[in-house]
Amino acid sequence: MVDKILQAAQASTYDFRKTAFADDPLSDRFDDWVPYYRLKWAIAKVLAPRRILEIGVRYGYSALAFLDACPSARYVGIDLDVNQFGGVRGSIHWAQSKARRYDAQFMIANSQLMTTYPGGRYDLIHVDGQQDGAGSVHDISVALRQAEYVLVDGFFWTSENFWYISECLLRYRDLIEFCVIVPGYAGELLIKTRADAKGCPWGTAKSSRDLQTVYTRDFYLNRLRGSDDFMRYRARILTTPWHIALGLLAEAAPAGDALDIGCGRGELTVCLARQGRHVTAVDFSSDAIQLATAAVADSRLPGASVRFLHADLNEVQLEGKFQVIVASDIIQRLSEEELTSLLARAAEHLEPSGLLLLSGRPNAWYLRYALPAMRRQARRLGAHLPSMHLNDAEAGTLLNPPSPSALNRRLKGLFRHSAVWFGNYNGLPDGIFPSPSMSVSTRPPHSASSGGLKRILQHSAAWFRNYISVSNGPLRSLSKSGLKEAPLILAAASNGPLESLLSVLRMEALPLSVADEVRIKFSEAPDRLAVGSCVLVGVALENKSGFSLRSVGGHAVHLSYHWLDESGESTIVRDGMRTVLVPSIPSAGSGLYWLQVQAPDVPGTYFLRVTLVQERVFWFDLAADRCCAMTPIHVE
Repeated sequence: MVDKILQAAQASTYDFRKTAFADDPLSDRFDDWVPYYRLKWAIAKVLAPRRILEIGVRYGYSALAFLDACPSARYVGIDLDVNQFGGVRGSIHWAQSKARRYDAQFMIANSQLMTTYPGGRYDLIHVDGQQDGAGSVHDISVALRQAEYVLVDGFFWTSENFWYISECLLRYRDLIEFCVIVPGYAGELLIKTRADAKGCPWGTAKSSRDLQTVYTRDFYLNRLRGSDDFMRYRARILTTPWHIALGLLAEAAPAGDALDIGCGRGELTVCLARQGRHVTAVDFSSDAIQLATAAVADSRLPGASVRFLHADLNEVQLEGKFQVIVASDIIQRLSEEELTSLLARAAEHLEPSGLLLLSGRPNAWYLRYALPAMRRQARRLGAHLPSMHLNDAEAGTLLNPPSPSALNRRLKGLFRHSAVWFGNYNGLPDGIFPSPSMSVSTRPPHSASSGGLKRILQHSAAWFRNYISVSNGPLRSLSKSGLKEAPLILAAASNGPLESLLSVLRMEALPLSVADEVRIKFSEAPDRLAVGSCVLVGVALENKSGFSLRSVGGHAVHLSYHWLDESGESTIVRDGMRTVLVPSIPSAGSGLYWLQVQAPDVPGTYFLRVTLVQERVFWFDLAADRCCAMTPIHVE
């Protein structure tokens, strides 16, 4: 097909100048455009479309090329008729006058306001690439569902066009069978859509029910954020920032049953079970239930009590009440009506002293204000930012970006106390561990205004910023603009006081004597590793001190390790990777934990010494009793 198009363009004698508007402001380029429109003529000649739709008509040069090649085709052209995006006001009337002898219809309308184009399905939809970048993404996404072929003009016209259109291809790749690029004058991108593309829910869903077919095993294991870590570690450790946040916050809830709403792959389900809770996990995806069930089995929790319910979040039959209810990273995937119903059901099934915990992204204010401003700044620097702070799968399932003020109003109407945090995150570098940089306003919208809550927010701000990073920055309140720049939202609500959060959001510097009261031993460790490989090592921890050990704040306690040489005397790697303690280790508590370990880059026999470290304070194996566990490992 490509060879036929190129051969037809080479042989064509079509000359758009015969019908061009002589006073076109760009008439000085006419001679350069002759092969450009011969290529469009050739594409239509080879594809032989019977129905053609064009977004962005201008003077109708492309329209007339298509109709000259396919004179019996029915053509519809839509143009905004403004002096923007490469258009010229009034030019559509010239196109209309020159196309009178064809079956052609022209409309003055804004394609950006359309979720479907008029006229049903087309054989060919032509999208003018001289849009702004985000506008092209919208027009192409709609066209992919209504055409056998989509021809995008100006793929190489500007770097902005290239990046935004490429982003669109990534986001909607499920709708595409193949693409062909012909560089030419401005770059023609010809897309062949999948035969079943019109039934794909990406970008057209009105409720979570419309997206049920999206939540497949492939979605959870290959496309959802954190999938690489889940494949490597299952749910034995948490690496995604909002999972870690909700897992630690859940420790503030009284002992008792837990409800995991939208359990997904099961990371939080396992975390809640490790806290000793009986967990009810709900998801409407059968693949999610299977993955979460396997994650619980892989976690090797003795006597774990987990019940899975395969049901819609708002229709599941729940029994009794729960001390903690979590909904991680799903509120943005619900419609307004579904979110209202979900929060009402959570209020109905939450114990009076229980805790509701939510996370969602991106903040609606971030999408509305901060991201466009950052894109403008990037454009001035010649750089590119995606049209959304999400990967393609997350963007495809985004129904209702959470507004901080709206979410707070909902919570205030259902609970006596609530708090909303605003956070920034840097993602998952190398897929190994999160490196978030989070801050929170000390005056967010909330229903309680006690000094205790203010202290909660101050301590949580330090925790968010430092729970995995060892950087030390001053606590700061977010300005109004800062709130708009924070993509992540975390929320807590309860009918009991929220001061209990203080106990899990604080980690003071410990005395060195604590290390003498902590015991660590291996529960599972390899005897051989490949050079540079990453592996999980199992350890049993026992805390006999009078202090809880938490991975929060500037003095977070983490699991870590050293590599020593074969003699066990000389240190080869001093600072090993950090692994958060989730759940925390309470005073007089114990538990089985997994930590991430990376092998040295040089083959040999080494000793792995696993211990704990309190950031900026001390390593636990410096104590007299050497709180550590050592084992020889051959690295090959």
